[in-house]
Amino acid sequence: MKALIVLITICITLSSFTTSPPKFRKGKNKAFTRGEKLTYRVHYGLINAGEAVLEVKGDSTIIGKRKTLHLVGNGKSLGAFNWFFKVRDNYESYM
Repeated sequence: MKALIVLITICITLSSFTTSPPKFRKGKNKAFTRGEKLTYRVHYGLINAGEAVLEVKGDSTIIGKRKTLHLVGNGKSLGAFNWFFKVRDNYESYM
């Protein structure tokens, strides 16, 4: 039984050395451009409840030898909604 476990472990270890790293696609990005900004108003009935802003930042970061887009999202509650459910959310991602 021990020999079988050792044999399986060796096979798994050797197979991990023979696999090549994944290749990335080289497609053009036509969906987003740097500096693009979307602003949304959030309503609860007739009351202005909040605001959300999604933005593609202009800075360029290279991750894994590829240029990326820096996406930032900010959300906040407005007016009377701050009294019982205050929202100040920030989200960032690289794509």
